[in-house]
Amino acid sequence: MQWFIILFAVIAFIIGKAIYDKITIKKKIMRKLHRNWGCLSTEEISHERRQTISSYYNSRREEGMDIDEITWQDLDLETLFLHMNQTGSAMGEEYLYSVLHKPVLSDDEYEKRRYLIDLYEKRENIRFSLGKIFQEIGKLRKISIYEYLNYLDSCEKGRVWLNIICILGLLVSVGITVFYGFSGLFLVFCSIGINMYVYYKEKARVGKYYDVLLYFIRVLYGARKLTKYKAPEISEYIVVIETVLKEFRGFRSGAFLINTTVDGGSFFDIFMDYIRMLFHVDLLKFNQMVKILQSKKEPLELLFQTVGVLDAMYAVASYRTYLGQDNFSEPVFVKDSLSIEVKGLYHPLVENPVKADFSENKSVLVTGSNASGKSTFLKAVAINALLSQTICTSLSSYYKARKCKIFSSMALSDNIFENESYFIVEIKSLKRILDYMDDDIPMLIFIDEVLRGTNTLERIAASSQILYEFSKKNVLCFSATHDIELTHILENSYSNYHFTEDVVNGEVVFEYLLHPGRATSRNAIKLLTMLGYPKEIVTKAETAANDYVKTGQWKIFE
Repeated sequence: MQWFIILFAVIAFIIGKAIYDKITIKKKIMRKLHRNWGCLSTEEISHERRQTISSYYNSRREEGMDIDEITWQDLDLETLFLHMNQTGSAMGEEYLYSVLHKPVLSDDEYEKRRYLIDLYEKRENIRFSLGKIFQEIGKLRKISIYEYLNYLDSCEKGRVWLNIICILGLLVSVGITVFYGFSGLFLVFCSIGINMYVYYKEKARVGKYYDVLLYFIRVLYGARKLTKYKAPEISEYIVVIETVLKEFRGFRSGAFLINTTVDGGSFFDIFMDYIRMLFHVDLLKFNQMVKILQSKKEPLELLFQTVGVLDAMYAVASYRTYLGQDNFSEPVFVKDSLSIEVKGLYHPLVENPVKADFSENKSVLVTGSNASGKSTFLKAVAINALLSQTICTSLSSYYKARKCKIFSSMALSDNIFENESYFIVEIKSLKRILDYMDDDIPMLIFIDEVLRGTNTLERIAASSQILYEFSKKNVLCFSATHDIELTHILENSYSNYHFTEDVVNGEVVFEYLLHPGRATSRNAIKLLTMLGYPKEIVTKAETAANDYVKTGQWKIFE
């Protein structure tokens, strides 16, 4: 009777502690959700994780339609992705990464995203109820969940017979101890030692698959919780998840035998770890689960996409809350004309940005001195076009345009490893845009200092022809240049805008405001004076420039 009371007390303590730990973890998650909502993400992503986070997108890459690697780097979209990455699950993280690469041309897909974002912004109960589930699912830190859907095909089969022998050995030794007293304890200790040795050896053999399997279990647990949250607003997604879960009934049965917690470390987890070491219950369940996963790839991909979009749009809604209602707008799209009209447009990665207004149905040439704001303006327009077509959000007070493919050629550099000069890299970058131009699908193009890597004569001759070719097609091209000659050569095909600056008390002051027309001021030589160049050099340089403007010829040095 005494042993029964002690056993009952131990079991009651284990259950009570497990419940307490579970409640504590839920409270911790909710505090995290409330703390992070409407803030930029500060989550650190390892280099290894960054290498794998693109796996889902890579499986759906569409050459000539998506944001390619050059444009991704030009616009520093990696930083923007990291800022808005308030996703809770690996599926949401990889889905958001994919979303930012794929400007949506379909009205149906666009409206689904817009609906979810709006839902999260307005309905706090739905926002945090789903957000808690995404956090409980959690993320994989070193591998891609999508990549491992295929990787499981090569998973080695566990040696079930060896696990069964170990279990029987332990049970027999315990039985001998019960019937023959303490003389059987030696056998029990030997069995425990053997079981632990075999357990860790077998676990190491399948270890590279084990973390993924554990995560799949968490995904299915989280999916089941989503189906229990009977919100009619997301019924379309719940129906899909319920259909997928029917395919995994056998998989989920007994899944508690494998540790599935995100944080781990609870008393119940520690207790179960000893049960697993002694009786190998998780290894036996592992073998069964792998067989099921290998035969259920399509339902898993569907589940990935469904949970992924729910989680990704949660992150987008949080980012919009961070921006504030006065700092973004929902874009308006037109279908009948290739034009763009914006008010209050700004760059999201620039501190205290100066906002721009403009309306155009022609391609645009932007002139002005270095650091006056040309490149930032081009990037701001490009990023706005992308965010408008991917996350239904324009960083402006008004955005009206046509849905387009988006390409850029801006932040290029020479390729030492391929032995390619800057000019070669640049003309290849421009050629890829020419190759992707399509009469049926309009395109937005952004080019900074076209053909800067060659001499003035050939640069103007070639760049004018390339830019003119862009203007003839189904394209709006935004290009920044120092070559005023281009503004004259292309004035019938391009609208001219410029940025200006003033020299105040010996310093250059930039206003970063966009003005119509070509640049007329020349302050580059004045910068020489401000930086302490000899007066003779500055004076002669100004004289030479003025003479060239009058005669069209440079004076030959004697």
